[in-house]
Amino acid sequence: CIKNAEKYGVVSVVLTFSPHPKEYLFQEKHRYLQSKEKKRACVDELGADYLISAPFSDIADMDADSFITEVLIGKLNAKHIYVGKNFHFAKDGIGDSEYLRKKCEEYGIVVNIEEQLTYRNKPISSSRIKKVKRY
Repeated sequence: CIKNAEKYGVVSVVLTFSPHPKEYLFQEKHRYLQSKEKKRACVDELGADYLISAPFSDIADMDADSFITEVLIGKLNAKHIYVGKNFHFAKDGIGDSEYLRKKCEEYGIVVNIEEQLTYRNKPISSSRIKKVKRY
């Protein structure tokens, strides 16, 4: 993301939501992998231009097309988007990474879908990390 932003002369943005969507939707405490301060430090260290922590309540009821046109295009003016293969978005998680790619093509936006990373032949996930990490 950062390399492409530099290559094309645009800014790099990491978009996250607060509170975590699961915390908002299910009204239960979410165990975060790192504090907001640590997340900001990591994003800064990687060299991203901006870290946006948007209120999840602002987009919780959006359908997939509205999220794409109002947020990704309207507010962020996205040119390249990077998501994981298991990415879901919009009300009830109805949008997925392939839908995002197809829909964004219509607007000339490139969507890069990153493959699932593995460690010892098992997928790396926040759930797996939380099982081994002591809080």
